[in-house]
Amino acid sequence: MAIVPIFDEAFDMVFAKWTCLELAVEQGWGGRDSRGKSSQLKAEVQEFLAVGSRRRRGLSHENKDDVNDLAQLLISLMFEFFSAEIEDGSDIEVATLLLRLNTTRRAGDSSFAQEFLQSVAAMAPTNLSKCQGVDTTEYVTDEHVLNQMALEEGSNEDDSGGEKENKTTRDDGVADSKISAGTANTTPEVANSEEPVASSMPPRRAPPPQPEVDDD
Repeated sequence: MAIVPIFDEAFDMVFAKWTCLELAVEQGWGGRDSRGKSSQLKAEVQEFLAVGSRRRRGLSHENKDDVNDLAQLLISLMFEFFSAEIEDGSDIEVATLLLRLNTTRRAGDSSFAQEFLQSVAAMAPTNLSKCQGVDTTEYVTDEHVLNQMALEEGSNEDDSGGEKENKTTRDDGVADSKISAGTANTTPEVANSEEPVASSMPPRRAPPPQPEVDDD
């Protein structure tokens, strides 16, 4: 078996066995094109490794900065493509494996790639039916909206107590949505509506009529 195909197979196998990514694709966290986004993610990682390998020092799985940089890239890409947050530490594990494969590939040593593929072949397949996502979406409450409007209204008052004309956009939908690693993604729609902010100033009253003065 040629060296390059072994490394390519091992590289693809790292992503295929990454439960977080596998779950994101199978459950469609990235929408209809989740599988295509998985390919984009792998291409981004390959570009990172190619660019890093052209440096004088190169990349190494033994360098903590290199591992952390690649792990951070994995975290960013998972959030960008699948709205998923990795909280199980698998980003470090995957980054270390990829960097070690990259290092040994540059050295022309296929022993680690072969060992990795053999160990994966002996593993039982992941049963994704036992994995279920947890939606951690936080919704805006009416009380939060009213408090926010009051704060914005107060900030629009000038020194003389007058109020500047302003319109506030209220989000009746999602305030913050984030998905934890190993959890499914839901993408609720956000409905925005514009309503004028009610004035907190009392209505102006006309001055009372002045009594007429008799010149006599």
